[in-house]
Amino acid sequence: MRGRAPLRAAAASVLAMSVLPLAGRGGEAGSHAPTAGANDFGCLSPEQAKTGYVTFTSSEGQDAEAFATGKGTTALVLAHQADGDVCRWVPDAVEPAEDGYRVIAVDSAGSEVAESTAAVAHARVKGAHKVLLVGASKGGTARAGLGRLDRTAGRRGGR
Repeated sequence: MRGRAPLRAAAASVLAMSVLPLAGRGGEAGSHAPTAGANDFGCLSPEQAKTGYVTFTSSEGQDAEAFATGKGTTALVLAHQADGDVCRWVPDAVEPAEDGYRVIAVDSAGSEVAESTAAVAHARVKGAHKVLLVGASKGGTARAGLGRLDRTAGRRGGR
């Protein structure tokens, strides 16, 4: 049951969470390769920064930064709370990645819906067929907005 445990742990670790499995496609994808001069966000190991730092351009034309790890046809796109950053999600990203999920933790600069749309497109370019969106606080609110952009296969939310 190790495969489901990381998702339950992530759900229990935040006060407000939305999970939206999306069945459709969407968004601008932008750059899909790890970037030279990778950002470590102040929490990534040198190897994580080298292999997992990605950027993509949102539909608003802003560059978004993220930590991406893992491979698989199911992706988790993680959005942090208002006073958080990508480092909040790094510990929660490792185990699902080891269990065969592709995980993208977005470092939001304030355009959450546009950044989320671009992250979904990035996941799809990398081979994801199913994308689960996980957000804490403002990240959860952005996820709810993104669900309107594509056909939503299911929705589960907390307080």
